[in-house]
Amino acid sequence: MSPSDLWAVLWGPGLHEVQCRYSEGTARIWMPSDRRRPFTRILRLSDCYVSAVPRVREDPLAYGDAHVLWARLDRPECAERLARAPFPPTLVIREGRSSRRTALWALSRPLSPRFVAQANARLSYAFKGRRSAGMPEALILSPFTRLTSAVRPVAVWQEYESDSYGTARDIVGRLSEAPDPDAWRQAA
Repeated sequence: MSPSDLWAVLWGPGLHEVQCRYSEGTARIWMPSDRRRPFTRILRLSDCYVSAVPRVREDPLAYGDAHVLWARLDRPECAERLARAPFPPTLVIREGRSSRRTALWALSRPLSPRFVAQANARLSYAFKGRRSAGMPEALILSPFTRLTSAVRPVAVWQEYESDSYGTARDIVGRLSEAPDPDAWRQAA
């Protein structure tokens, strides 16, 4: 997948929040979604993270419709579960030789922001991933960057890619609902 292909997968009306590291710190950039060329150039900067859900204005909580679903996977057993997924991901981004991955599923129809967290929670629960990384305000790692904040720079690469697109129902419809994290309060 090229940077232009990733732009096409993430594209939606509005703005993308991009955070990158530069010589003097970290910068937050609000990139209009229709600006393909600058967006694809920024994806190659060091420590680059981009919003998976476009924003309707320059506010991290002003979500537009999502064009992807995603799950953050941090353990080796997560990858084993991902290999048995009923609907294959469109892209799997891996951080160096670690077990840290981000799996993305491209949507054939945009999903309302109020359902994104629920769908991503199902994905995280099914693959034993990190639930908090599936919130609409989360930023995902660019597959064209490298992480420089560690002792040694870490390459980020595309471990898997496919041309699969599906509806949210196709992707998470057969997965179990994630349990309510506050259920223990109601039980007490």
